[in-house]
Amino acid sequence: MKKLQKALLAVFAVFFVSAAVGLPAHANTYSDAEAAAETFYTAAQEFSTDMNSAASSDDTAAVNRALASFQSAAATAKSEFTNVANKAKDATAKSDLQDLASAADKMSVSAGQMAAAIESEDNAALTTAYQDFTNAANAYDDAATAYTNYVAKHPEQTGNMQLMFYLGLFILSCVLLVGSILFVVLVGRKHKNAELKSQRGGLIIAALVMTGGAAWTYFSCRAAFSSTSGKYDIVYGPIIFGFILFVLGVVNYVKGYNKAKKEGKLSETAAPVKIPEIKDGVTVAKKPTEPTSKKPIIK
Repeated sequence: MKKLQKALLAVFAVFFVSAAVGLPAHANTYSDAEAAAETFYTAAQEFSTDMNSAASSDDTAAVNRALASFQSAAATAKSEFTNVANKAKDATAKSDLQDLASAADKMSVSAGQMAAAIESEDNAALTTAYQDFTNAANAYDDAATAYTNYVAKHPEQTGNMQLMFYLGLFILSCVLLVGSILFVVLVGRKHKNAELKSQRGGLIIAALVMTGGAAWTYFSCRAAFSSTSGKYDIVYGPIIFGFILFVLGVVNYVKGYNKAKKEGKLSETAAPVKIPEIKDGVTVAKKPTEPTSKKPIIK
């Protein structure tokens, strides 16, 4: 019994430590890329507005300020996209992120060419640079759309803490369920005590209830990433109720085990039910003992 408790504690410890270390780091990586993308998008919008305004007024200083701000945002975005791409394990995600980094770099280069053309008043060069900038921006939009679709199909890659929490509950409940089944199978062969057998069955029922609630919540939340509404169900009732039942079941089983062990009844089964024998329509004892009266037994 002590070995089993230590094994379960070791499994839970490994799961929670790995979750505590891995999930926040994964979430931070995605969040950095997402923040860089939002900053870059805002910078691109401001750059387009400032460039149009500066070009019409021939304000070279304004052009240079707009260019410096945009190229700084582009460099940050490229760095973040490249960083996330290097850590991505999936080839599709890696490719989409590399495309984002490449498009951001090309937009930065063509923005510099636009600024130089405005300063030199070279309309032909400005037209070419503007077309290059537009092509790079379209490539960036295509890569962003592709990566967004990828995340919708693989929401775990976002490191979303709510989704990861529900995934953790689902995994934990599955571990409890599988552990309960193995416990019943392995221990049931050795300890045939009727009361303990019933309590072991209760552990499986409790784990099933918890697993059902956790599965519904996790898959509902996962599906919300690809839906337009983004709504999902949180089935707390079965999760909490099942967990409480499981904990109480473990506590009661330990108490029952210790009691049966102390009384030497671990292998004791329920007493067989004695079925009376019926002869000629009259119920009699199958193997009668010494009669309590001197009257003959009716047959």
